[in-house]
Amino acid sequence: MPSVKKLVFVAIIPIFVFLIASLAILYRSETLSVPQSLTGCGHLVSIVEGEEAVEKINKLHWSGDVGVIDAIISEYVCGVRLWVSMSKLDAEKLVEMMANAIALYSDRGVLPLKILGKRVVGECTVYLVADASGQIHAFWGKGHIGVWVETATSDLNKAVDIVEEVARYYKCT
Repeated sequence: MPSVKKLVFVAIIPIFVFLIASLAILYRSETLSVPQSLTGCGHLVSIVEGEEAVEKINKLHWSGDVGVIDAIISEYVCGVRLWVSMSKLDAEKLVEMMANAIALYSDRGVLPLKILGKRVVGECTVYLVADASGQIHAFWGKGHIGVWVETATSDLNKAVDIVEEVARYYKCT
């Protein structure tokens, strides 16, 4: 008959392996990546990652630090640009706060953006905005990941197609 120590050891090993595997899956699901190409848009032509991308995102916000811990900025042949960030906080709440701030400050003439509305794409609430040139942008959050898409178009239908493809990549649908 095996000793109690041996039984405890044999019982703990699978639990330990399970915990390590679970942590690995959790970490992998929260790492940042971008699509290598977008339909009708072409392949990735430039990418900025890590601290440099975090710094660029922080510079866009008045507070200077929006809790971003990792980021990727990518650009595609057609001019579409993705700004993808990971935050310590719930990205959906941060995005909702950002949408409210954009609405408030654009109404006051402080921001050159106009909220066009929001739509649900799968599990994500996507906000659509237009900049001063009419180009459509979209943004949303899921988990700890925030995504901003510069669609490089003022055509709403084309912009929505781009946004839906990017949203699929980030598992909104």
